[in-house]
Parts: sequence; structure tokens; C-alpha cells
Amino acid sequence: MVKTCLWSVTFEAALGSGAPLPDLPHLFAPLTAMYECGGAFSLDPTGMIDLGGAAIRKGTLLDHLGTEPVVVVGPAGPGEGS
Repeated sequence: MVKTCLWSVTFEAALGSGAPLPDLPHLFAPLTAMYECGGAFSLDPTGMIDLGGAAIRKGTLLDHLGTEPVVVVGPAGPGEGS
């Protein structure tokens, strides 16, 4: 969790620097929203990403590349939109 928060702050600094960056969505926004709602994640022994009851198969970027989020996380919590 500490590392992903550090990476998120570093990404924010890159965005605020004015340096040219690829046109990407905010890479850490869903994870930060999950943390703000009191959530966390872990890797279970089967290689699944456990989100506290729900699990997502760990895979490659191409396995999960798409336009639809698996779970929408917003200010009111998971499943509550943004």
C-alpha cells in the first residue's frame, strides 16, 4: 500500500510538472479512491487479487485492457460511482 501511494504522488508530480506525457487516464485514481474508502487488497495463494471479498484474476495488462471498469469506486465507496 505504501509503495502504491508513493507511486501515485510521483505520478501527480509528473502531471503537475508540465512535462509532455502520454494521453493516459489517471493511473492511480481507482486505487486511491479504494484506499480513501478504507479498502485494501492482497494477493491470495491462488494468484487472485483479493479486494476484501471480491477477487479479480491476476493477469497481464492486455488481459484487463478495456473500457469498462470491473468495479466502480467513488466517494461513497465501491459500487457508488464517482
